[in-house]
Amino acid sequence: MLIGDVENAQYWNGTKDDGSGVRVEYWCLDMAKLPDKFLKEDKINPNSRGRKKRFKTTDEAEIFEKELLRHFIKFYPNASRPPQYPDYPVWYEGDYMNDKKVFGIDRKFNSMYKTMLKKLKGDVGKIIFDKQHKASALFFEMEPGPGIVAVDNKINAFVVAVITAVANKDTRLKKIEPLLGQLGQTSLDKLKAKGNINLSGNVVAFDSALASPNKALFTIKPGAYNYCVVRDGEAKNFSYNSLWVWLK
Repeated sequence: MLIGDVENAQYWNGTKDDGSGVRVEYWCLDMAKLPDKFLKEDKINPNSRGRKKRFKTTDEAEIFEKELLRHFIKFYPNASRPPQYPDYPVWYEGDYMNDKKVFGIDRKFNSMYKTMLKKLKGDVGKIIFDKQHKASALFFEMEPGPGIVAVDNKINAFVVAVITAVANKDTRLKKIEPLLGQLGQTSLDKLKAKGNINLSGNVVAFDSALASPNKALFTIKPGAYNYCVVRDGEAKNFSYNSLWVWLK
């Protein structure tokens, strides 16, 4: 999950192509059938029959893929992708359950999401994800669910948590309402900050695999906020863990 202010989060693009280039990886059972222009490219790895080629843009990659696909279909006219997975990068002959793979074309690109996963160490971290705009946010591992946010402006704090024993929406609302009042006033001053982040006041919290929404989820007092993770067992109402954020 990404937690940050709207001003920074607006630059987050999730799993979309970050514009740093595209790599097309391709292979077939008999690579020797391909024209030389496709065989001169580097191998995917030393032991692979497949090749890879880099492009600056997705448009260039798409032109290359279409030309390549025409050759593959000519070699394997009965090949198709699994009907329930029309975007799958592998083509099969016959029932795909028989696992007779005949060729593949896979487009790979970098994204802010992939870069964030490489940088994130542990359950939570503040990461600069856009150097050009110096945009940063908190990234919080939310397994095993999407979590829920509770805000208490009286103590200038909020918590992102997975809540246990939620039967329905009404039950969840009843459980979240007293959350900060129940735990914040007694444990907030005892929490050990892992780091801090400046927040402008208009805060978003959403699945980091998605692009940023343009509307704040909640509003808090602007300032520098501490953050830390409270683990399951340290606080009663949580399954897995929770992220606590409070004004310094």
